[in-house]
Amino acid sequence: MKSRLIKFPILLILLSAALMTVSCSKDVYSDDEVDQNGNAVADVPTAANADCTLQVRTRAEATDESKISYPVYVYVLSADGVCVEEAVIGSSETQTEMKLPAGTYNVCAIGGAVDSDYDIPSKENASAESVIRLKEGKSHGDLMYAHSAVTLASKENNTLTLPLKRRVMLLQEVVIDNVPMDVTAVTVTIAPIYEGLRIDGNYSGAGGSHTVILDKEGVDGVWRSTSETYLLEAVTGATVKVQLTDAEGTKSYSYSLADELQANYKIRIKGTYVSQSGVSLTGIISGDVWAGERVITFDMSDENEGKNPSVGGDTPIVGDAPAAGTMYNGCYVLSNESQADGSVKVVLMSAKHTFGLVFTEDDENSVETAVASALKEFATDGISGWRLPAYEEIIRVNDNYKNINIVLSAAGGNNITPGLSYFYRKADGGIFAYCATGAADFNKNTRLRAFSTVIFK
Repeated sequence: MKSRLIKFPILLILLSAALMTVSCSKDVYSDDEVDQNGNAVADVPTAANADCTLQVRTRAEATDESKISYPVYVYVLSADGVCVEEAVIGSSETQTEMKLPAGTYNVCAIGGAVDSDYDIPSKENASAESVIRLKEGKSHGDLMYAHSAVTLASKENNTLTLPLKRRVMLLQEVVIDNVPMDVTAVTVTIAPIYEGLRIDGNYSGAGGSHTVILDKEGVDGVWRSTSETYLLEAVTGATVKVQLTDAEGTKSYSYSLADELQANYKIRIKGTYVSQSGVSLTGIISGDVWAGERVITFDMSDENEGKNPSVGGDTPIVGDAPAAGTMYNGCYVLSNESQADGSVKVVLMSAKHTFGLVFTEDDENSVETAVASALKEFATDGISGWRLPAYEEIIRVNDNYKNINIVLSAAGGNNITPGLSYFYRKADGGIFAYCATGAADFNKNTRLRAFSTVIFK
């Protein structure tokens, strides 16, 4: 009897220990599997369920002289934009292989960002909004970018080839000739340009600029710079400013570009000083093996000195100007105004609108970046210089929305709705939202219509 009483407590102790062991094992999680309150987080990628293999390769765009800028940083982002893996491809002979759990990911690659020149996010602090930013005193390299969404199934081997595309433009040459002999310095400034490239491929910061200092050549009044410089894209409506300095001071001549200075274009700016009218510039943007060829013309006079011309497309089109209230090249003609020089200024509005822009409301750079990206979607043959409407233009649209909708409906466009808010740009440059029926939203529901000013001769 005594021996049986001894054995029974021992058995209870052993059973209790076993139950405690089972209970404790169910509550053990890695740091990544619990939230700040200690609660379990479901479906968190861990090494335990990483049963998929993802191989990442890179290639350049299909051109005869295409090449990839190395190193290539590869970020694998989860659906909520958090970096779950990072790798570096150092040369064309290498690729990267990662073990991941089954699921859907965004794979982002940035080429040409040398760590000695850029601040590069690590896996621990990287997200979709993280910025690849130049270090102080450094210059951009030939930055490239690629993105792909991939879905990985359990226990599968996957190979992803990412085609890298250039995200910088190349300023090759700036030359101003016929400069007066008493001029002692010539500079050319492009602004604003973007300041950084995010991991999700969007640009960051809209307050950058680049100034070129020209050197005098001989005694023929030619000032030139042939220092090739990579730059991120210019913000829509960027301005080229030429400054001439002599003993009396500095004179500035500005021109607001009708076309964007876009990535993957080579840029040459050539100008001639004319004493009666100031500076006349001709800018040639050519792609060579990059992205084709475009020509932008700058027409500057003394009346532009010290001023910042309004943003708009002033590229002359030879032909009859379309009448207000009609469609032209798929766009609605908002106004038609004759000018003193015999030309006609026409304001065009996109037939379609877009919405769903993602930005931080109180971050001006974030708003500018989102708007600039959205405006690119309104590319139309023969029409350039897309921009937001001015306040007067958005009011004109609202006041005439019924007649406008008749024309838009017949053309398959999106109607104007007074109850919706629309982006516009105030005279001070800020972006706001207008709604005819009351307080305006300023979020992803705000509509965006693209406008352009075109000159007909």
